Amino acid sequence: VVVTIDGEEHRRAYSIASPVQQPHQVDIVIKRIADGRVSGWLNEHLRAGDTLQVLGPSGTFTLAPDAGQARRLLMVGGGSGITPLMSILQSVLLAEPDSWVVLLYGNRSVEDIIFHEALRRLVKSHAGRLVVRHVLEAPPKGWRGGRGRLDREAFARELDVLLETTALQDITLYQ
Repeated sequence: VVVTIDGEEHRRAYSIASPVQQPHQVDIVIKRIADGRVSGWLNEHLRAGDTLQVLGPSGTFTLAPDAGQARRLLMVGGGSGITPLMSILQSVLLAEPDSWVVLLYGNRSVEDIIFHEALRRLVKSHAGRLVVRHVLEAPPKGWRGGRGRLDREAFARELDVLLETTALQDITLYQ
């Protein structure tokens, strides 16, 4: 994204969150960073219908959907790291009817879960093909998901649960 603030051009890279099957709209997540000049400006000034200048996509964290695939994907992310994972998991669920995805997603609290409602809808609409496991540092009373930081130990616990039903060699990891 390229923006001009006070006469100075700034460029920032943001991950696409929308599926590849959504060709006429690109969704990005812009998390406001404390003292972040561009993220602050975009969050304060950008409105629905505004036009942004963007450069072409870059990076290698990708997955090309293929209807002939039957993948077993484990996606691991925390906070705003959900953004590229959201694009990939939606694209796979829409294009690959024999693939399934497990998303292990760490956050501080329920309020910090980006795409919380969208993930709930996706789990419901792709029952049996999408599992979302949340790990929260500050879970609410009665929380049934994972607890603590999504660190090595939490990841190992969650992986042990997954390996009860799937062989390790059959899983592709995206983190």
